[in-house]
Amino acid sequence: MNTLSEPPLVVAVGGVLFSLVIGWIGLKTRRRALLILAAVTLLLSLAAIVVEQIIISDEESLQRTLQNCIATLEANDLEGVLGFVALDAKNLRTMIKTSMARLDIERVVLKRVHRIEVRDVNPKTAVLEFNVVGVGRDKQGRWGSRRYPRFCTVTFVQAGQTWTIRDFRDEDALTGFRQR
Repeated sequence: MNTLSEPPLVVAVGGVLFSLVIGWIGLKTRRRALLILAAVTLLLSLAAIVVEQIIISDEESLQRTLQNCIATLEANDLEGVLGFVALDAKNLRTMIKTSMARLDIERVVLKRVHRIEVRDVNPKTAVLEFNVVGVGRDKQGRWGSRRYPRFCTVTFVQAGQTWTIRDFRDEDALTGFRQR
């Protein structure tokens, strides 16, 4: 997605409205050039929407990966979550295994993405900073559901078309709001 065609509904509605207005003017004035312009505008608007749906930017891919990881985390699927983590991130993999063995994750809500920075190095990396609220409880039943508001910094690395997590840091949730 980019600012020109984001959201795609703006392009669709704007293009159709512009085409209708130009087409109406062309009909009233009987100017063939305006009718052709209306048709071309409509076709270009539709083409822009199709292209926007086909081409997935790094930012879109990263956000989709993050959302999929959150859904897998909410399902308490340890192997699925580890599938999002780079194989060479051994400390992170150990931390996830330990945490998921103790906690039953009920819900994770992504509150605000503060920054997505893609670094075009080899391999391509990206840093996402966001606020999140996790709700979970102790698997041994010592305490019930608790909320965990956190500010997270996640480093991704791209392998082919897939983004995997290489590093993860979390801090007090207010950290994210202080930075902006």
